[in-house]
Amino acid sequence: MTSIRRRYTLAWAAASILVFVAWTFGVATGQGDPTAGQAPSGSPQYPQDTFAGEMALAESAADRDSRVLHLRKALSLRPNDPANIAIEFQIGIELSQRIDPEHKQGPRPAEALPVFEHILAEYRHMDYYDKRPMDRSNSPQLMVPWAAILVACLDRKLDRDSTKARELLISAMEMFEQTYDRRVDDWANEPPEPRPRDDDPFRGGAIGISKWESRRHSWEQRKKDAAEGNVFGPLEMAIVGAAVRQFGYSFGPQQPFEVPPVMGRVVEMFPGTPMAKVAEEHIRRASELAEKDLLKELSKNVENLPSQPDPEPVAEADGPAELPGSPPAPVTARRPHEGSWRLPAPSDGRRYYWALGLAAIGVLMIPLVLSVYRRRRTS
Repeated sequence: MTSIRRRYTLAWAAASILVFVAWTFGVATGQGDPTAGQAPSGSPQYPQDTFAGEMALAESAADRDSRVLHLRKALSLRPNDPANIAIEFQIGIELSQRIDPEHKQGPRPAEALPVFEHILAEYRHMDYYDKRPMDRSNSPQLMVPWAAILVACLDRKLDRDSTKARELLISAMEMFEQTYDRRVDDWANEPPEPRPRDDDPFRGGAIGISKWESRRHSWEQRKKDAAEGNVFGPLEMAIVGAAVRQFGYSFGPQQPFEVPPVMGRVVEMFPGTPMAKVAEEHIRRASELAEKDLLKELSKNVENLPSQPDPEPVAEADGPAELPGSPPAPVTARRPHEGSWRLPAPSDGRRYYWALGLAAIGVLMIPLVLSVYRRRRTS
């Protein structure tokens, strides 16, 4: 009887192990789940006509317009939610920038413009403030000022209204100024974390003290960055740069020497902020380009200067004077080895020989004068 029970137990255990292995293999390969391979909306977890279901359908949509359709439906199923700003911003990006060549769906800026305008009217920028720099494009903290920049760009493209675009860009820079001022204040006044006790069972010990030292170093770095005004991350600075750049573009095409006055307005409106730093960099680069262009223009003008006019002809003592209007005498280039002296011209021949004769007579008269002088002294 005991052997029969033992055999039955072993058989039951072996069968259970085989069933478990078969079930595990089927789940891993997707064969054990009848809903595997279906769209998320077809599973009980994502029923249709729900927010989660529509978001899943949007993620798996085959084309751009279908994705936008499901995102709009998801918004209607979750009204008045502050997190909807991310969905609205995605709809605006899909309509204004996404291109689906396979389904021949290009950008539709006229349809994207009211989406971004609704973001500006419905949401407040500082409601999404975070003291940490945001380097994710889907961060709600960036979306309101970013929407203002996009509205300015789309409005200039559709309506050619540069004045309205400048106002929107200034409002975007004001939002970034609010974030900058508050983050500088938060970092500068952040209290230090006290050092944990060595015998603390949760935060002490060698590992706990090492983590505290790392946090302490980050705190000191934030204090230093706040003092220097470096509180924005790379993505935030890129969006700030876009706002400043578009502000300059709103004044139309400009030569390098015209950039400093325009960028100077940004420096005056937002002194000491990231916007001013970007504008000052534009001024520096434009000044360098303007200086190079000026030097190039001066060099070009010097090369194109007319040759110096020949001096008026002067009549020589023994030669005929040149008549007005006669062609100028050919000018021979001076050789490098020639000095300031010159050989006498042929017209100076008579004066040259007279001087040579007088010098010879003077030399011959010297012995005669000396002999006469000696005779008088001896007598």
